[in-house]
Amino acid sequence: MQKIIYLLLSSLFPFVFPLQASSSVDKDHLVIERVETEVDLFSLYRQAVSDHSQGDREVMELYDHLEQLLRAETHWSPDFNAELVLQGVAYAAEMHEGQKRRYSEVPYISHSISVVLILFEEGNVKDHFVLTAAALHDTLEDTDASAEEIAYLFSDKVKSLVQEVTNDPNLTYEMKHAWQIKHALKMSPEAKLIKLADRTHNLRSYNEQDFPEGSRQEDQKRNYFMASANLAKALSGCNEKLDIAIDEEIHSYLK
Repeated sequence: MQKIIYLLLSSLFPFVFPLQASSSVDKDHLVIERVETEVDLFSLYRQAVSDHSQGDREVMELYDHLEQLLRAETHWSPDFNAELVLQGVAYAAEMHEGQKRRYSEVPYISHSISVVLILFEEGNVKDHFVLTAAALHDTLEDTDASAEEIAYLFSDKVKSLVQEVTNDPNLTYEMKHAWQIKHALKMSPEAKLIKLADRTHNLRSYNEQDFPEGSRQEDQKRNYFMASANLAKALSGCNEKLDIAIDEEIHSYLK
């Protein structure tokens, strides 16, 4: 897969703004380098998301809503790095290109954006490193992204958070839920926030699906909600609003 490498120059992190850039292409990478012409990063990232989701309407509506919120936040918090978060979304859109949500034809990036929105809107999480890691939370597990590349593009902090919320690839399906609960108890508070938002959106997506009573799919759905109830307890205590959100979703099904 062709990878977009954003060379955002800085002595500490590769995301200095504003970036002055132009594009040069080789067979493996599109590299954005510093030249004399200023680039509108917001437009660049939006175009990348559109390209890698084939302009999907639902994805772009979610993206535009997120961008609007993040732009507004920069006016209230000058240190808030909206560009970093949207760079993360654009990168995730490229990495997840061609993937779809389960039981849906919507591009997978819709889930990544929704997790960021849950954190920002419902959890009032305004840490741009946490939000960026949320956008990238499935890239190590489900794409050919590497931890080294994430660290290079987004910082070691973002890389560490993404690694924390990545499942052990050696787990069988039967082992995964027990491992997730044990692992959740050792997570950093920031990683727990991401996992809460991720599981909340998964539950909401699952709740939209109706399966015949007694079917294998319905049994899997019930097992997922029951496992999520235990996981929610292990993740609780970091953000009351997110705790309430996931509990409401669980109990809307497990009545």
